[in-house]
Amino acid sequence: MRIFVHIFLVCFTIFLNFSFTYSVSNRSILTKLMDSSLFDGVQYQKYSFGNNKTKIFANVIRVNIKKEDIGIEVLKAAKNISSTTKINDIIRLHDSLDNKQTIAAVNGNFWRAYSNYPIGALAVDGKLVEMNPYKEWSSIFWDTNGKPYIDNFKLSGKVYLPDNSVIFISDINKRKDSNSIILYNSFAGIIIPPISKKDIKLVYDQLIMEKAINETFEDSTEEIIDYEQLKNELLEIQRSNSLESKLKKITLTMLNTPIINQKIRCLVTSIDTGAVKLNDNQFILSLGLIFPDYNFPSINDTISIEFKTNSQSNHLFNYAITGTPRLVRKGKASQEARYEGSRSRRFINSKLPRTAIGYNQNKDEIIIATIPSGSRTNRSTGASLQDLAIIMRNLGCYDALNLDGGGSTMMVVGGLNIENPELTDMMRKISSVVAVRLKK
Repeated sequence: MRIFVHIFLVCFTIFLNFSFTYSVSNRSILTKLMDSSLFDGVQYQKYSFGNNKTKIFANVIRVNIKKEDIGIEVLKAAKNISSTTKINDIIRLHDSLDNKQTIAAVNGNFWRAYSNYPIGALAVDGKLVEMNPYKEWSSIFWDTNGKPYIDNFKLSGKVYLPDNSVIFISDINKRKDSNSIILYNSFAGIIIPPISKKDIKLVYDQLIMEKAINETFEDSTEEIIDYEQLKNELLEIQRSNSLESKLKKITLTMLNTPIINQKIRCLVTSIDTGAVKLNDNQFILSLGLIFPDYNFPSINDTISIEFKTNSQSNHLFNYAITGTPRLVRKGKASQEARYEGSRSRRFINSKLPRTAIGYNQNKDEIIIATIPSGSRTNRSTGASLQDLAIIMRNLGCYDALNLDGGGSTMMVVGGLNIENPELTDMMRKISSVVAVRLKK
C-alpha cells in the first residue's frame, strides 16, 4: 500500500510541476494591444500574455533615459517618512513644488502597517528617507545621470567630526533607544522630535479596514493585526520621541547638495535640547547619551556626513527604492522571493495585481509595468511572481524588481488611472510613487 501511495504522490508532484511550467510558458506568448507616445522618449503600451482561455494583461511605460528633459524620480507622500496619501495627491504636491510635470507614475515601496515607515532603503533627491535594509530585499538606485542599478544594496552612514574622529549613524529619521546616533532630515518633519498625534484605538480601527482591503486583493504579507503588538509599537514611538526631547541635538546646515556616496559638508549652526525646528537644507544630528563631551562639536564647526553603498560605491546616487523580490537577473527570469526572505505562498504564487520595474542591458531604457486584477469578463488573471518575472524579461528587461502590488497597484497616465479612470481618486493611500517627470 505504501508503495502505491508513494507512486501516486510522485506522479501528482510531476503533474503539478508540469501544469505550473505549462501555465507560465503559455503566458510567454506576447501580444501588443496598444502603443502610444506620451512624450518624446516616453511610450505607453498594453500587452496580453497567454491564449484565448486565460490571459494576463500588462500596462507598460517605456522611458528612454537618454532624453535630457525626462527623468525617473521617487516621490514621497507628503514629503514625510510616516505619511501615506493617494497617488494623485503625491503627484500634485511635487509638481507644484518642483516646477516639473509628471507624465506617468506607479505605486512604489512596501511600508510597515503600524508606523507607515518605508521598508528598506528609500532616497529622494539625494536625501535618505529610510536607510536600513530589510532581510535580503533588493533595491533599485538611480545615479545622477539617471542610470538604474538593481542590487542587494546596503547603506552605511558616517559623521566626520572636526577632531578627525568618525562616528557611525545608526538610523535615519527615527530613534529606537537612548544610545543610538540618529540623523534627521526634513522627511522626519519640521520639528524634532515629531509630535505624535496617533490615537491607538483610531489607528487600530484604520488597520482593520486596511486588513479588509488587503484580503479583498489577497495581497497582505503582514502578520495578523494584533492589538497588543500595535499598542506596544505606538507606545515605543511615543517613548522614543519623549526620550529624544531630552537629548542634545546639533543642527547642521548643508553646504553642498546631498548625494549618496559623496560627503555632505555641513556647518554647525545650533546645539540644543527639547523640540528643535528643522528646515529643508538642514540635518539634525542626535548623538545619544553615551557620546563623550570631549568630542562634542561647537557652533561654527564644519563636519561632514557621508552615506555609502556596499555595491556600486563609485556611482553618485540621488534616488532609490526597495522592493522584493528580484525578478530578472542578467536576462534570466527567475523570481528570488525565498532567497530574499519571503515565505508567503499567497504572495509568491497567487495571481495578484503586481507592479514591477526594470531596464534593458544597456541601461538606457526603463521599463515599468503593472498587472491589473483578473476579470471573468475578459478571461484574465493577475500574475504570480514567476509569471511576472517572465513578463518583465519578455518586455526586454535585463534586470527587474517587484514593487508593492495588490491593492496598491496603479498606473497613472496624464492624471488618470489607466485601468479605471473614474476610480483614480478613490484608490488606496500609498507611501511613494515612481514617476516619469518632465522638466518644465
